[in-house]
Amino acid sequence: MITREADYAIRTIAYLASQDPDQSVSCTELAEKTDVPYRFLRKIVNKLNAANIIRSVRGRNGGICLQKPAKKISVLEVVNAVDSKGVLFNTCLGDEPGCERYRSCMPHKKLCSLQHEINRRLAGITANQLVG
Repeated sequence: MITREADYAIRTIAYLASQDPDQSVSCTELAEKTDVPYRFLRKIVNKLNAANIIRSVRGRNGGICLQKPAKKISVLEVVNAVDSKGVLFNTCLGDEPGCERYRSCMPHKKLCSLQHEINRRLAGITANQLVG
């Protein structure tokens, strides 16, 4: 259900949430500590940076840190930043209907209810809760 990219992003945020908020960590350290391949991590970091979840500064004195307090970053926000379809129960529940029959589909209403519950639960888990 959750893609590898989303899993790696959650690991990344959890590690950053466990660090001193005033200090940045290198991408190399982050890759080693989270067991995420370095090249894949760079891609994830770029997406999280674009979503204003983390701050990434290149160069000798650069590094990566959370953009805002860990208690204000939800798992749903992280997953949506890297893979907006990463927690979709069924493709018909995304922004665009997956098939032309979604309006008359009998299971659609129940699946929507389930999707809303998944989203609500993920929105209720914050980065600081992942580490403590």
